[in-house]
Amino acid sequence: MTDRLARIRARSPRLVAGLNVGTSLDGIDVALLEVEGQGLATRFRLLRYATMDLPEGIRKGLLAPDGLGPRALARLDVELGCALATALGAVVKAEGLEPERVDLVGSHGATVWHEPPRHAGTLGASLQIGNAAVLAEKCGAVVVANFRAADIAASGQGAPLMPWLDHLLFHDRPGTLLLNLGGIANLTWVGADQEDVLAFDVGPANLPLNEISRRLSKGEAQYDDGGRMAALGSVDRGLLDWLAEHPFLRIAPPKSTGREEFGEAWTAMVLDRHRHRRLVDILATMTAFVARNVHRAAVDFIAPRPVRRLLVSGGGVHNHSLMHHLKTDFAPVEVESFRYHGFDPDAKEAVLFALLANERVFERPSGIPAATGAMWPALLGQICG
Repeated sequence: MTDRLARIRARSPRLVAGLNVGTSLDGIDVALLEVEGQGLATRFRLLRYATMDLPEGIRKGLLAPDGLGPRALARLDVELGCALATALGAVVKAEGLEPERVDLVGSHGATVWHEPPRHAGTLGASLQIGNAAVLAEKCGAVVVANFRAADIAASGQGAPLMPWLDHLLFHDRPGTLLLNLGGIANLTWVGADQEDVLAFDVGPANLPLNEISRRLSKGEAQYDDGGRMAALGSVDRGLLDWLAEHPFLRIAPPKSTGREEFGEAWTAMVLDRHRHRRLVDILATMTAFVARNVHRAAVDFIAPRPVRRLLVSGGGVHNHSLMHHLKTDFAPVEVESFRYHGFDPDAKEAVLFALLANERVFERPSGIPAATGAMWPALLGQICG
């Protein structure tokens, strides 16, 4: 393995893949990159990005991991490892490359449980599956996975991980605020130095929006395409204020959250408690709430740091109703898609894990204590291959 890693480090450019199953469980994200350098000297070119189908049986298991026993969870881990390898192989083939050309894979797999530290002096817990050994065997490349574990061991939250990439891309443009709208919304404020970075999970984004959209469409739509359904409803100010009282929103960073806090159970509780309201109005209000919560977090936790622009990535960037609310709430600060300042905004998480794998091979710590609360910058990822 030592010789194999040395060969990867010596190769320039390296062909590195990033894999991720986001909190929304809408597919397997695959990014294929050419990478040179390390640290702030890293340079990369995104060759291809695609979202591949997530097999329905795996998706159902990931939606309800609490109901799985150890045998079923172990099988799901192996099955997802196979599915990740299949998705990667398809993207490599579409790029016209042979599978053996891939030097390195960074795989985040899928999160089945995320629990931040509950009290000072205690450790959190986070479990990602998508068996790295199976993936390495099937794709033939060195695989780096389990990116949260080292940060958690250092008393951190293990999340968010995106600030490393945000700082790499925008450290020369301090005052940039970056918002990623996946299942959960997270913010990164970038300063000139890594020690100045402030990042944290804000609260829910696509998780409740997707669930309400499925119910509103009677299962025909998995998400609110373009925010069209939300645009048909009216924002209910009473419900908006009630949603804003959630205790997580008042916790000061560092903080992280996930499906455990804002997933199907929470959304079902909101819908049941407010069943006297029209479902389309609840969707419109929840969409406005996501934007309002992001703005409130910026006011409460980012200020008085200057914010020169807000760049948005993740699936939520395609929701025009959500983007409209963000632009209204943040005016006069400019709100734009990340696409105009980087690359495909949907690819960002997969690109992150490819580059974190590159850092791990060079034995460079990529954890950011200011974001996760860890005692020191952790060496993220475990190597398999």
